Amino acid sequence: MTKNQIEKLKKHLFSNDIKQVSDSLKIIETEGDSSVIKMLAEALITNDNITIKNEIRHFFAKIKSNDTAKYIVQIIEDKRFISEKKFFVSLCWQLPLQFDEFYDNFLQIFTNDNFEIAFEAFTVIEIITDNKNVSNKTITEQLNKLNACLPKLDNQKKLLATKLIHKLK
Repeated sequence: MTKNQIEKLKKHLFSNDIKQVSDSLKIIETEGDSSVIKMLAEALITNDNITIKNEIRHFFAKIKSNDTAKYIVQIIEDKRFISEKKFFVSLCWQLPLQFDEFYDNFLQIFTNDNFEIAFEAFTVIEIITDNKNVSNKTITEQLNKLNACLPKLDNQKKLLATKLIHKLK
């Protein structure tokens, strides 16, 4: 997409006009690329209209391009998007994308965030550890990292972590 197209889309996405937002989302769906993902996240957190927020969330739920995974993880780690963190973490286990290279990111979320967000991260980690093409070395690294975080976890998270440890063994 050209810079002019992106600027026009941004203007429409940040408006309170539902039709403009819908039309912009359709354009992004057919012509867009992963470079607009953060802009969509910004539109989500800055708009107060529930209908528009839901339409943007619905758009995110339809993403199929694997190159957007890194942008979603960047959004999750960006404090500006904290109000939608749970939504974005849950997207990671719902979307048909590969988040295997972000195991450490989700382990950190699991360890440091509140239980609701941690549970979403746990689900992503569980999917990552289900990957049958993972080497024994990677499994050992994952186990070591899980074991290292155990002392920092509350009882609820310890139960989940223990479940993953047994699964990996």
